[in-house]
Amino acid sequence: VPEETARLCAGAAEALEKLEPPTKPAMHCASEGVCTGKGGEVHAAVWLRAPGALATAAAKQVDIMACVDTSGSMKQDMPVVRSVLAKLVRRAQPQDRILLITFNSEATLRLGWTQCDSEGKRRLHQAADSLE
Repeated sequence: VPEETARLCAGAAEALEKLEPPTKPAMHCASEGVCTGKGGEVHAAVWLRAPGALATAAAKQVDIMACVDTSGSMKQDMPVVRSVLAKLVRRAQPQDRILLITFNSEATLRLGWTQCDSEGKRRLHQAADSLE
């Protein structure tokens, strides 16, 4: 595990320690697609997963509003952004919904609330792939 990934996961674990019972979940932390950006910045996607009964109890609809910076300064990072969005869509459950907004000098609704069934996922992947 890269050092920066371990640091990010430790930070997430530290934040969870501050939760009051009974809301404190057990946590599995994994990182995918860690890369270094300009100026020594580190970009990572961190996924948290609740085990067993918590995961079953959490299987309710989740609404995710994805806001993506498409300004010129993000051009070199856009492949990573597209990859993270694709992973998010793949992991979404059929009852979940995702909305996609892009912004640069102004905000644009790229795709309204979209159910994550097979057709919705196709549309979400298409919208993510078209980001520049």
